[in-house]
Amino acid sequence: MASQVTCTLFTLQFILFSYFFTISSGAFCEERAEVIAIKRVEKTTHLHFFFHDIVSGENPSAIRIAGPDKSSFGDTMMADDLLTEGPEISSKPVGKAQGLYALAAQNDISLLMVMNFAFTEGEYNGSSISILGRNQILNDVREMPIVGGSGLFRLAHGYALAHTVWFDEQENCTKMATFIPFILYSVVFSTFFSAINSKFSEQSPITMKDMEKKTSLHFYFHDIPGGKNQTSTVIARPINMTAASKSFGSTFMADDMLREGPEPTSKLVGRAQGIYGFASQQNAVLLMVMNFAFVDGIYNGSSLSILGRNAVFDNVREMPVVGGSGVFRLARGYALAKTFSFNLNTGVAVVEYNVSTNGKFSEQSPMIITTKRMEKMTRLRFYFHDIPSGKTPTKMRIAGPAKTTADSFGSTFMVDSPLTEEPEPTSKLVGRAQGMYAFASQHDAGLLMVLSFAFLEGTYNGSALSILGRSPVFDNVKEMPIVGGSGLFRFARGYSLSKTVSFSQKNQNAVVEYNVTVVHF
Repeated sequence: MASQVTCTLFTLQFILFSYFFTISSGAFCEERAEVIAIKRVEKTTHLHFFFHDIVSGENPSAIRIAGPDKSSFGDTMMADDLLTEGPEISSKPVGKAQGLYALAAQNDISLLMVMNFAFTEGEYNGSSISILGRNQILNDVREMPIVGGSGLFRLAHGYALAHTVWFDEQENCTKMATFIPFILYSVVFSTFFSAINSKFSEQSPITMKDMEKKTSLHFYFHDIPGGKNQTSTVIARPINMTAASKSFGSTFMADDMLREGPEPTSKLVGRAQGIYGFASQQNAVLLMVMNFAFVDGIYNGSSLSILGRNAVFDNVREMPVVGGSGVFRLARGYALAKTFSFNLNTGVAVVEYNVSTNGKFSEQSPMIITTKRMEKMTRLRFYFHDIPSGKTPTKMRIAGPAKTTADSFGSTFMVDSPLTEEPEPTSKLVGRAQGMYAFASQHDAGLLMVLSFAFLEGTYNGSALSILGRSPVFDNVKEMPIVGGSGLFRFARGYSLSKTVSFSQKNQNAVVEYNVTVVHF
């Protein structure tokens, strides 16, 4: 008989006593909760380094992996860029920027950035931070959200300020200075480390008021996949698409209008810029990696970042807001989406969005709320089955450089993998891992992971967790950030520790054990 997955929930409160009680039990998860006294210890770390992006020559650090044939809109690059202490390429290396960036605007040069900064120097060697945001590269200074981290940056969130030092038009080389102040949340696993006086980093304690501000937004998302006023375009499809897979793996770049009302003539309030892709083989489920960039009123110039799972035939879909910029700096929240109209002939869709965000620095938000809420820490264990071939493959290659092997730099896969209670493929199904991963390193097997874990069993049925991180596949244990969640995991932050249980050299099938720790309300 398969052993049960054990989850332990700790309810966090600022109180002076503790006690135990039983909540519930089920096949997927047995839960207990402990009320304990705990204080959040936060530190601000400032990092200063230079990002070298080289797209041509003998040793490019970024290559094109996807995009339409007739337009630059949607062009997608996989990067393995050097991070250095100074602007010279010969300066001391401090890490690598690994991930993808893509042209996500039709009328200006705005990039979708889905990136992990993996550090290799000093105290931060082996730690990383994850960025999901919008990079308007012609602006003097651009702000992008930090939505998670690993190692010393576990549970981190904050922001990056980027400034272009110079750009070589002939060589297409860019050097970008990046200043990153961010807050490290040490909720239970408190990590203390001493200040370092160097060009690369410095640290200082931060005092945070126990107050947040809440903002509620209501607007309509207009997606036009064809015609004269097209706002989204296909950038990648499975290389070996079959009738059974249909649209699985098809990936689109969107620059969709956000309007005050459902009418196409309604007032423009922003743009939805980013990627959505079909991430399920059985249902119409989209992976959403999107920035909502606002252009109206007090939110003009601010943005929100979304990473989640959109089951388009559900009446109401919830997706996590994992970060923001401007007024929404350090934002966390959720978006509730509901299809208002869909034209079967043209594919034009209008979707109503109700977005709720909490942020510590949203000075213009209308409501102040306290954050003395009950927090829980949930632990989950399950097994991820990656099956690249056979009658029922769980992934498809959707993008990558031509004439290369499937495991080469830039190769990108759409995934719909089962999550089971035990490592055997016949074990009880507890969820699906849906999203994409890509080979994002030129020198080792380092993956960019952009996934939603959608649970189907017991208490967590209908809830999901969002992961954005870096997985060095040959490491014994890999840590990746949990940057958001939906359902019972709304406002979640945490981390996953994964370990390969088995790998078949013959058919490349892999089973990976995941131990996930999540803090949520």
